Amino acid sequence: MSASPQSLPAPNPKIAGTLEGLARLARNRFALAGLALVIVRATQPAAITLTAHSDGLKDATLKISAQ
Repeated sequence: MSASPQSLPAPNPKIAGTLEGLARLARNRFALAGLALVIVRATQPAAITLTAHSDGLKDATLKISAQ
């Protein structure tokens, strides 16, 4: 979600996510090799904002339009 790569402060940091909008988010995840999988399930068509948080890294935000 970043335009430029960032070095990770730990090999597999814990990543927490928050959602704004009509959707559900699976539990907190850990990064593996700098990547993390997040599953977002929209409960109805809406605009959704997903923000990822992790200690030592800048927050990243993604806007999704669920149809």
